[in-house]
Amino acid sequence: MYIFALVVLLLLFFFKVTEGFQIWNETPLDYIGNDLESGRYTLNDCKKRCIAKRTCKGFVTDYMGDGPGNCWLKSELTQGVSAENRWAYLLSRS
Repeated sequence: MYIFALVVLLLLFFFKVTEGFQIWNETPLDYIGNDLESGRYTLNDCKKRCIAKRTCKGFVTDYMGDGPGNCWLKSELTQGVSAENRWAYLLSRS
């Protein structure tokens, strides 16, 4: 009985922790301004940094793939502009 309860709690914890990674929406846009921080990170690290900041609404990158690239964490994503070499990832917090 205790093992079943422990397994259920672990599953609930796992799904809560990974929730932010399941709802990223990629769009070919750049959002000027509203930067919380910037740096060179992998895509996964950029996502993790955004999730860790409560005021982060998403981020913009200039790369695709697994290697490091520029990452701009955003406090707001308003007035997006079309940009061939920028990709915006929006975070939905539940």
